[in-house]
Amino acid sequence: MPELIHLTDQNDTELRIWHIEEDEVFFRRSMEWPEIESEICQSFHPKRRLEYLASRYLLYRYLPDEKPGPFLRDEFGKLLLRNGHRKLSISHSGKYTGYAVSNREMGMDLQVYDPKILRILGKFLDSTEQDLLISGLHREEAIRMGTLAWCAKEAVYKAHGRRGILFSEQIRLHIQSDHPENLIPYASLSLPDQTKQYRIRYEFRDEFIWLLACLQEDGLHGALLDPAPLWL
Repeated sequence: MPELIHLTDQNDTELRIWHIEEDEVFFRRSMEWPEIESEICQSFHPKRRLEYLASRYLLYRYLPDEKPGPFLRDEFGKLLLRNGHRKLSISHSGKYTGYAVSNREMGMDLQVYDPKILRILGKFLDSTEQDLLISGLHREEAIRMGTLAWCAKEAVYKAHGRRGILFSEQIRLHIQSDHPENLIPYASLSLPDQTKQYRIRYEFRDEFIWLLACLQEDGLHGALLDPAPLWL
């Protein structure tokens, strides 16, 4: 299972992404699975089951303190680490899976490019965001930009970890049309009692995009602070 990406930053945020090449049998034989984990994944569709086993295999391998598992969830269904205070976020799409851990509130998402994204743009982007990101693009580039926008909003949603968020209304992408190399440097989440701001980091790959949204804790209610440290 080749590792494609391993990045860390100066805030002890770590991100790993792999390409899944193995089959379900490999993962089942790779370790002694907690009984409850085996029971959970039995109800999944084979594709979903493979993603589940691959992601858990990697988490147990690289976060050994979490054995024997299973991973905990809070009242909103967000995964929690059993040992330690770091935050955890996982994602998988197609033949790719990954996770991020950090001392700060964050969410990560990865998505393979899929033309279906063009059918649902209006469900998660407002009209201004669509104009700035999608208008005038040819089909393939529109798919890439739509996937980028979805990943950004999904990662912010994962970072916040609470249900009932309206993507097109409460999560705003701050778009720099004149800086294509860093098109979405941050995003904001509007809540009844506060506004959260998240630094956005992402990378386009040939078949997918990965994105990480990290809370700027000192940026609540105010202007975004200086850019977060570069990946090491």
